Amino acid sequence: MRNETVPADSLFSNRMQGMTLAVIGQLNATANWHRVMSEWIYGAAASSPLGVAEAEFFGARPASTRRAA
Repeated sequence: MRNETVPADSLFSNRMQGMTLAVIGQLNATANWHRVMSEWIYGAAASSPLGVAEAEFFGARPASTRRAA
């Protein structure tokens, strides 16, 4: 692995996603995290009030046209 490289954008986004989930866990936030992650990763239908508001704001674009996380 010493000769392999990881694109900086990919590394940064994965790191931020991990840190976000760590903070949510430390806050003892409760939600159906499987559904929330399905929204992020697979573009599933919104399952929370915030997800619904975000879908309305961004026009509920299909997952293939959303910006990658």
